[in-house]
Amino acid sequence: MLNPWQFAPGIVFDTRSIVLSLAGLFFGLIPTAIAAVMTSLFRIYQGGAGAWTGVAVIVTSAGLGVAWRHLRPRWRHKLDWQELYLFGVVVHVAMLLCMLSLSGPVAMTVLSIIALPVMLVYPIGTVLLGLLLARQHSRRQILQTLQQSEAQYRRIVETAEEGIRVIDADDRVIFANQKLADILGYTIDEMLGARLFDFMDEEEAQLAQARLANRRQGIREQYDFKSRHKDGHAVWTHMSTSPILDEAGQYAGVLAMITDITERVQAEKSLRESEDRYRDLVEHSHDLICTHDLEGNLISVNSAASRLSGYSEDELTQMNLRDILPPEVRWQFKSYLAEIQAKGRASGLMLIQTKSGDRRIWEYNNTLRTEGVTVPLVRGMAHDITQRKQAEQALKASEERFALAIQGSNDGLWDWDIRSKTLYWSPRLKELLGYADDELKIDFDTFDLFLHPDDRERVASAIEAHLKERKPYDVEERQRTKSGEYRWYRARGQALWDESGNPVRMVGFTSDITERKQAEESARYAEQRYRALFEDAPVMYVITRAVEDVPVIVECNGLFRRTLGFSRDEVLGRPLADFYSPASRRQLLEGGDYRRALTGEFAHEERELLTRDGRIVPGMVRALPEVDAAGQVSGTRAMFLDITEHKQAERQAFELALERERMSILTKFIQDASHEFRTPLAIMQANLYVLNKTDNPDKRREKTAQIEDQVAHITRLIEMLVSIARLESGITFTRQPVDLNDLLRELAAQMQGAVENKHLALHLALTPDLPPIQADPGQLREALRQIVDNAVRYTPAEGTIILRTAGKADDVTVEIQNTGPGIPTDVLPRIFDRFYRLDVAHSTPGFGLGLPIARAIVERHGGHIAAESQPGAGSAFRVTLPLEGIPVRSDRPGQISVPAMDQPNQGVAPAWTDGPSAPRP
Repeated sequence: MLNPWQFAPGIVFDTRSIVLSLAGLFFGLIPTAIAAVMTSLFRIYQGGAGAWTGVAVIVTSAGLGVAWRHLRPRWRHKLDWQELYLFGVVVHVAMLLCMLSLSGPVAMTVLSIIALPVMLVYPIGTVLLGLLLARQHSRRQILQTLQQSEAQYRRIVETAEEGIRVIDADDRVIFANQKLADILGYTIDEMLGARLFDFMDEEEAQLAQARLANRRQGIREQYDFKSRHKDGHAVWTHMSTSPILDEAGQYAGVLAMITDITERVQAEKSLRESEDRYRDLVEHSHDLICTHDLEGNLISVNSAASRLSGYSEDELTQMNLRDILPPEVRWQFKSYLAEIQAKGRASGLMLIQTKSGDRRIWEYNNTLRTEGVTVPLVRGMAHDITQRKQAEQALKASEERFALAIQGSNDGLWDWDIRSKTLYWSPRLKELLGYADDELKIDFDTFDLFLHPDDRERVASAIEAHLKERKPYDVEERQRTKSGEYRWYRARGQALWDESGNPVRMVGFTSDITERKQAEESARYAEQRYRALFEDAPVMYVITRAVEDVPVIVECNGLFRRTLGFSRDEVLGRPLADFYSPASRRQLLEGGDYRRALTGEFAHEERELLTRDGRIVPGMVRALPEVDAAGQVSGTRAMFLDITEHKQAERQAFELALERERMSILTKFIQDASHEFRTPLAIMQANLYVLNKTDNPDKRREKTAQIEDQVAHITRLIEMLVSIARLESGITFTRQPVDLNDLLRELAAQMQGAVENKHLALHLALTPDLPPIQADPGQLREALRQIVDNAVRYTPAEGTIILRTAGKADDVTVEIQNTGPGIPTDVLPRIFDRFYRLDVAHSTPGFGLGLPIARAIVERHGGHIAAESQPGAGSAFRVTLPLEGIPVRSDRPGQISVPAMDQPNQGVAPAWTDGPSAPRP
């Protein structure tokens, strides 16, 4: 049951019917019932479509054996092979009838395939196993008979076909029959009294000791054992041993039935050696070797089959040979199977598909084997001829291409047999010289007559160098045509040499190159003209080649070399960037100049060249892509126009304009500043005049106070002018972490008096946990104070000012918002100009310098300031400052926008508050 023949999934056949039927016949009801139950359970466990059919076979076989035992009670006294054969036929006819329990088509298919093998083999198997069991039964009867009758025992022993030996408890031989004496080569007398171990080598003696230990424990055994013949050679025997017990049940010796199996062992050894040789031959063969059944199912394969197909050996033995054929040729497989069954052999070519999808061509030679096997099988051999077929096809294609090339080529073919001095010219070659095929007879001696006199020596030298030194033969020569003119031809040839190294043949082609030679001459003339224009060009001209995106100079004209002071050898091969100023070099390599030039996107731009002595030469550059013969961009053509004189003129004009602008700014500044100084000075002058004219103490105190106010006014103006001057001169800021919330709280406290004097409400809307910024606290405080002071001055009584902070990922914002009339849209862009005041009448204190100072400080911190205003709805100033000193990105720094603003809360509030409840616009 453990090694069944699987007919189909779930349908298996084995010899259980033989075993169970003979068990019922020889051992009776109870042992057979136990065996039948166990076998049925195991078959049910195996499952499948034939499970219950298998159980039926088990029960039927066991039942027939038990029934035969009871219906033929005297069978044991007279059991012959005819009865056993009849018994086997009855059992297996019943077994075949059980197959009808399978589904209809399956049952008939099974019966059609197994009926004949079963009825031929299984009854014979029943006979053989039955005879073996009968023999065992007979042995037991003989032993019983020996105990009853010594004479009968000796007669049976002496005539037995097996050797019989009895040893006592001391392992000495006390009985041996003649068959055993013949097997071992001794006489019976020589064996009697000898120790058992005297008939074996030392190694076998140790094994025998272990076997005797089992006998002493009452264990019977059958095994193969190697004994020693009297002449020393080994004798293989099959031993069936049983312990002998005395009347008290104690070990008294061993009875051994011995069969000479030397010939069988030697045959098995020879068979194994033959199988090993065959297996080694198969496994190491470079050709595929396999076997498959008559349906194409692979039974065995060698390693070459795995290597050639890409499948493992295990995978192949689970496949059908049809599975490795490409789908479009699988229809041919039926013809192959039909041929192999009809003729007993098949050979030819097979297109297969490997596991990886490659298609290969195998040449196979397969034969059908029916003798010496239980089931017919096909033994196949194949080898891969894909490369040979490809080579054949390639050769055929090459020959066809060569033939087509000869027919369609404009070249003429010539073939020179050196030994016979015969020369063949193809019709096309004669046509190149203006002759018809039948008009010209040529040989090697007359060949020189067609060559131009100036070329004969050169051609002869080239032929000699090729034949003697095997140098390539490729010459350009002039030959005379039928019309008498000379035309240019190119001749290429290859010689063949014999085993001694002597040239025997030379074959080649000749093509007309007259037009090419004329084109080359024209090209040389054009090159000369181009070179003259290039060298004498009035602009510097440079040709570069792109080497890993770096421009390398491959040519330049004389003006470029003379202008920069270098020789031609010093320029060629060097990067163009070596002759650029640092700024222009960065533009060329990092700024994308060269990439744009390669794509034709580079227009006229100014760049700077460097002379040998380091002098900068400004130039106007125009660069275009340079295209090679293959039409690919290989570099650039750059033209440099020296604009040194032009730049000098521009610089002089710029300096003149700059000086004019400087004078204009200075004049405007003086005018604005003088206006701001003139008013307080006039007031002071008037008050001094009054002081000089009056002695009234009250009047004098009033005028003195007014003079002091104007002095303070002028002092403040001077301080603000100094602040602007310091900012413009690049005063150094001392940066440190600054908390804007704390800074605004301090500023609100400082402005408290001014706020209360105007009856304003000052609110703080500060974002908690605002990150600190790196800033100069004093300068930043001054900038914010100027903006808040501006808000206080321009906010009407009972108005509101809100100081607000907010933070983002990269910056923080301070917003100062106030209520009031707002700033007119048309003047909003001018509020950061110096001395500009919305209050032209100067009714509101101020100089028009606060906001410019605030903007300058904010921009020095990398930030920017913007103002928003809605007429009638107030204004908002927003200061944005970077974190970690990163400049704040402003698309248009200082740009003033005027969005709509909501009316702020006008509710009653204290002079200033701090917290998120402060109103927002």
